[in-house]
Amino acid sequence: MTQSDLITRCLNHSGAAKFPPVSRQDITDAEHDLGFPLPSFLCDLYLRIGNGGFGPRGGLLGLNDNGMLIEGFHLVSGHQIMLDRETQNPTPYPWPERIILITNINNRLWTALDCSTTSGPVLRLDMNDYDFNEQRFEEALELEASSLESWFEAWLDGKIREENYYTR
Repeated sequence: MTQSDLITRCLNHSGAAKFPPVSRQDITDAEHDLGFPLPSFLCDLYLRIGNGGFGPRGGLLGLNDNGMLIEGFHLVSGHQIMLDRETQNPTPYPWPERIILITNINNRLWTALDCSTTSGPVLRLDMNDYDFNEQRFEEALELEASSLESWFEAWLDGKIREENYYTR
């Protein structure tokens, strides 16, 4: 299935988006602020469907302040919070620079996206029983899907269990 076909399936499944799509400039600004490019499929989701609030696990975080916020932050600011955590409370194991949070399942359980590769593996971040000072973040990350596309396809096919995600 092509990315375009998958976007069409998402549009048909999601119906009217809660938040309007972002502009190409919004993507450029986000990538500048993050310091790395976002996977093309994630960009297409934001450009063609909306600024978060749709998809698995209660919906993607918004790209910026005009989209879906969780606890007052969006994709870019959430990533900055994870990176800033290190300057406020230094640990031997900093947050991986190119992993971004994309959904919140509940307060300590998140879905993340690895932007260090073009395939963009989807990861589950479980911060329950996790000690920031004693463990590498990678120990709290579990592979959920080999790519964002396969994760969305599994969701559309009803193969992703919708847990009690965080109430917004």
